[in-house]
Amino acid sequence: MNSPKIRIGGWFKTVNGDNLEVVAFDADEGTVEVQFYDGTVEEYDLEDWGALEVKPIAPPLSTKEG
Repeated sequence: MNSPKIRIGGWFKTVNGDNLEVVAFDADEGTVEVQFYDGTVEEYDLEDWGALEVKPIAPPLSTKEG
């Protein structure tokens, strides 16, 4: 199965229903750093990234009051 293109700032939904944003991508090292909607930051190698079975989504609406 093909994974969607990895791009910094891209939002995705995992097969488990978690929303995340790509915050860093190092093609040379083969790592993707993401921040989940709840603020948790994780780093994945490309194999684990593929296992997340992500689908691109629109960025969620901000709930922050400014």
